[in-house]
Amino acid sequence: MNTVSCSLLAVSNLGELSTLTLTVHGYFSRHGTLPRTLEDGALFHHINALNIYCFVQTNGQASNCTLTNFEAWSGAIHRLGNILAPYVLSSFSPLLSPSILSHPL
Repeated sequence: MNTVSCSLLAVSNLGELSTLTLTVHGYFSRHGTLPRTLEDGALFHHINALNIYCFVQTNGQASNCTLTNFEAWSGAIHRLGNILAPYVLSSFSPLLSPSILSHPL
């Protein structure tokens, strides 16, 4: 399986994936199910979403989490743009912490 450590991702990619996973959570909260693309158990959506969330929320101090099957998972979540668009504005998109950012806000 293709695995990637959170620390190896670009800050912009971490931020984008964090926002998308929170948006998927908003979708799930409203509909009680995941978008069909993410229902594939091999994508490990919940594990990857939790790992990114923990890494971002702890200023990168959480263990350097591994994202499982990263290419398939990130590809699937990025292809959900049209389905997730109505939820993006209502999702909470936390700013990345200063210790992760490469430059000050």
